[in-house]
Amino acid sequence: MVQDEPVAERDLLAMGALKSIGIEKGKEFTPDDATIGLLRDAAREQLAVFVEGMKAFGEKWWTDRTWKLPDVRGVKTNFSYIMGDYLDVDARGLSNFAAFGFPKRVGQGGSIVYLVTFLDDHGEPITGQRSYRLHVPPNVPAKQYWSVIAYDAETNGFIRESPVVGLDSYNQAMQRNTDGSIDLYFGPEAATGKESNWINTTRGRPWFPGFRLYNPDTAFFDKLWVLPDLEQRK
Repeated sequence: MVQDEPVAERDLLAMGALKSIGIEKGKEFTPDDATIGLLRDAAREQLAVFVEGMKAFGEKWWTDRTWKLPDVRGVKTNFSYIMGDYLDVDARGLSNFAAFGFPKRVGQGGSIVYLVTFLDDHGEPITGQRSYRLHVPPNVPAKQYWSVIAYDAETNGFIRESPVVGLDSYNQAMQRNTDGSIDLYFGPEAATGKESNWINTTRGRPWFPGFRLYNPDTAFFDKLWVLPDLEQRK
């Protein structure tokens, strides 16, 4: 990317940091074994920082729920991360790890908001060893649609080789309750009779759900609609 992409003004800080470790535009990068070892250790350390940082990223949306609106600093600064007299490089790095890029419009009047949580209704960490139910109340305040995706907590990507990574309100195969609500199930095995409402997770791998509302309505911003926490299932 350094060799192929043009360098914009916003890239100068990163280019300077890359140059300090031998990565420079127009020059071949040929690190020795010692440098490779240092870079590998640094990458592992930073990954651990990102994984832990995700758990505290953002602010609670409802005071009595565990769901958080992530990257509040990004939203408030239009993803410049300029906080008055400094650039919040830590928040910017965590945001890139969380989403692989910045949306153009997020928040009230924007195109999408998303919520994440790493805890269940018992306040315990969500794990791949357990099964969970998420009750989605009726009348989700999304003018376009809503979706739920299970993410691997150690990569922030989809769960590897999962047959089902997410579900959304366009899915007509999902079972719906008579009041319009929907019960979604997460676990390494599909709940009996609920296969159409199941999202796959993997034993031994931590994960977290992301709930997205596309073109959210005022009932979301006024917090009149509340999404329950994930319930542990026996």
